[in-house]
Amino acid sequence: MAGVIGSVQAFNEADDSWIAYTERLEHFFVANDITSEEKKKAILLSSVGATTYKLVSNLVSPRKPGDIPYREIIEVVKAHHNPRPSTIVQRFKFNSRVRQPGESIRSYVAELKRLTEFCDYENNLEEMLRDRLVCGINDK
Repeated sequence: MAGVIGSVQAFNEADDSWIAYTERLEHFFVANDITSEEKKKAILLSSVGATTYKLVSNLVSPRKPGDIPYREIIEVVKAHHNPRPSTIVQRFKFNSRVRQPGESIRSYVAELKRLTEFCDYENNLEEMLRDRLVCGINDK
């Protein structure tokens, strides 16, 4: 591959999240016009490093990593590193959040939106945000 733009480093769990790592990997693929799923898989598996390659092997066993589709590898490792949080716990955190002293309204709203990620409010999201904003805002 002549004129490669950027580079792909080994995944280091201590310094990075799997989601951020795979997002950067996707940017690398775009920058280098890599569209083949087979080529993406080969680059991923040859770049992740020994520890992560062993993890992939263990997670997909008895199959071999090279026999697994690229997207499945990404999702299997994502599920391992980022298990889905409990909806009930996330709703508790959302509903317990109040505006902190000195916190701007914008920061408070942004934090409320972040907290809804795993609440599964779906069609009621805007309503829930509005209610939490009204209940959690303070002028002190």
